[in-house]
Amino acid sequence: MRARRRPEALFAGALLAGVVLAALAPVVGNGFVNYDDDLYVTENQEVRGGPTMEGARWAFTTGRAANWHPLTWLSHMLDWRLFGESPAGHHGTSLLLHVAGTLAFFGFLRGSTGSVFRSALAAALFGVHPLHVESVAWIAERKDVLSGLLAMLALLAYLRYARSPRLSAYLATAAALALGLLAKPMLVTLPFLLLLADAWPLERRLPIRRLLAEKVPLLALAAAAGAATLLAQRSGLATGSIEQYPLGLRAANAVASYADYLARTVWPRGLAVFYPYPADGVPAWKVAASALLLAAATAAAIRLRRRFPYLLFGWLWYVVSLLPVIGLVQVGEQASADRYTYLPLAGIFVAAAWGGRDLAAWAGKKFGTERGGVRLAAAAAAAVVVVLALLARGQAAVWKDSFTLFEHALAVTRGNHVAHLNLGLAHAAAGRRDEAIRQLEEAVRLRPDHPIARSALGEQLGLAGRRDEAIRQLEEAVRLDGRRLEARAALALNLALAGRIEESLPHFEEAARRRPGDAGLLYNWGTALAAAGRYAEAARRFEETLRLNPRHARARRNLGAALVRLGEREAGEREIRAAREMEGTGPR
Repeated sequence: MRARRRPEALFAGALLAGVVLAALAPVVGNGFVNYDDDLYVTENQEVRGGPTMEGARWAFTTGRAANWHPLTWLSHMLDWRLFGESPAGHHGTSLLLHVAGTLAFFGFLRGSTGSVFRSALAAALFGVHPLHVESVAWIAERKDVLSGLLAMLALLAYLRYARSPRLSAYLATAAALALGLLAKPMLVTLPFLLLLADAWPLERRLPIRRLLAEKVPLLALAAAAGAATLLAQRSGLATGSIEQYPLGLRAANAVASYADYLARTVWPRGLAVFYPYPADGVPAWKVAASALLLAAATAAAIRLRRRFPYLLFGWLWYVVSLLPVIGLVQVGEQASADRYTYLPLAGIFVAAAWGGRDLAAWAGKKFGTERGGVRLAAAAAAAVVVVLALLARGQAAVWKDSFTLFEHALAVTRGNHVAHLNLGLAHAAAGRRDEAIRQLEEAVRLRPDHPIARSALGEQLGLAGRRDEAIRQLEEAVRLDGRRLEARAALALNLALAGRIEESLPHFEEAARRRPGDAGLLYNWGTALAAAGRYAEAARRFEETLRLNPRHARARRNLGAALVRLGEREAGEREIRAAREMEGTGPR
């Protein structure tokens, strides 16, 4: 039977890969976006340095992006070495990882159940569903497709172990899990998912104590990765406070999100890169209805577990794998996110594929033609996959660039301060300052307590010459969060340009203390010190600037002027002559 079905499986796998590529290939033509792609790739000097020993050390020790995922960092480094600033290569890598993960999912289902059609259908839903486009099309979300592939490889290794319990297969499972956790710690639930697979589809008839004991080393790996992630998120200011997101609001949103994700799965329209928390909280009726749905689905899956074990497997896979990102521990500002469904929906797709086949067989039998019912179900399944693939192509186009992405988010959501913020930043980068200010003012109106929005607005107002307004916004940004260096540096500069030199100096000093390698910041600080008549200190700042950037002509000229003021005329004039020579080759 296995040999006879192998050609079918190979054909199904090839067809599956072709469908996923056809649906999501447009992502390769997209660019970078200004939502974390800069943080992860385009403005990340460690990543741009490529894969080196120093880069690997940084990847394993950094908490940048408020997360701990060293393997993801290393994948971005390799991409930068291979493709540089061309986004097509980065997108292509994510797409290929997604295709490979889809095929591995198919391989696990087919190997554990023997069903080619149902396995291919579940994998096709995984591969082309529009909710999964975000994970593939967003370069900064590489961690989803990379960890997803490793999760599926862990399932394949565990399948080998279940069929023939050898140490090599168990170690392969543990290695795939460990690597997956290094890509994205959301895989902390995978040991529990393997326990679900023990019941179905693997049907391992072993004492529960033994099955649990097998998972202890895997749980230890998950616990270690979870602890490292929590530390990174807290140090990176990513976890929301109880004041901002009370426990009651989190619990209500978590219950509602379980139902929201299912609704988007069935009707994947109006998808957005960011879903804000409702301004007035989650309606009580929605929480009650969602809780009722969850309870009813869980009760039905338990009651039908003997006859239809795939229902309990699929439902609990969905519920359990969503737990780390359901919002009880609030990370970021979003109420929910499509990318969080990347692994959890695999369970729903399994339940749909197996349940749809059984339902069609039952209906056909009832009406006297079981084979006809199955054929009709196959045609319906193919139609669903085609429709989802077309919707996925449309969703991929939403990620074309920052303008398209956030204009779409504003069209399908309400009160979306993040969309206004990032759209404003995109306009600012394009030199459209008036539109940038308009968008940033709306972001501040929606979230007056948002330090990044106020900081960005303050910077743009300052560039527009609206100095007093800029200072007010930047002072509020610093008050809200004094650890945001961009706001403090911009406040210092605007105070200095407004003639409030003495007020600016403490802000320059604090910003430079926390970011000592910023030549531009040191130069501005030196200029303010010189304006205050503190020439010796100014000279030291200009010298530090030149140490970081020896071709900084203005810093050399100002150093010369400061030295002249200090009575070191010969040295000062030498620096001024050197500055003139630099300026003769063009501005620096």
